[in-house]
Amino acid sequence: MALPPPQPIPASPSPNEHAIPLAPSTPAPHRARLTSLEGQIAQLIAQRQSAERRHRAEVAELKGLLAEARGRAEEGEGEVGRCRREGEHMRQELLDDHGLYAQRAQLALLTEQLTAESLREEVRTLQIHSSTSPLAEKGDLARRPELDSQPSRLSAPLSDPGHLRLTP
Repeated sequence: MALPPPQPIPASPSPNEHAIPLAPSTPAPHRARLTSLEGQIAQLIAQRQSAERRHRAEVAELKGLLAEARGRAEEGEGEVGRCRREGEHMRQELLDDHGLYAQRAQLALLTEQLTAESLREEVRTLQIHSSTSPLAEKGDLARRPELDSQPSRLSAPLSDPGHLRLTP
């Protein structure tokens, strides 16, 4: 939004240009009144010129302030853009980390499920073997007492995956 260029100010007439030529027969009171009016005109012209100078100085100052404000606004926009890019980068890193931790948790859960299933299968095999084999000794199961407690111990963690601790 550019300001329109300033309009040139017409040259101010000199105070003598407004002087009214007096006829030699002009009465004295009229002459005094005309002289007073000429003085007022000269004073008004001086005031106008002073106001024009102040106006030009104010316009120049405002243009400078506007240029400074635009510069600060551009700097601010650059900073906002940089912060947005940095925030997007951080967000992407968090999403990547979250995906990595989720994959680790899934892997740990699957590993634990496979371990539990293999232990259950081993217990079933031993139970079938001990019940079908007349030669099976009680010593086989006595050597592996942890297998009796494994199925109940492993079924609880599978229903509650919150017990898993992930470390990066």
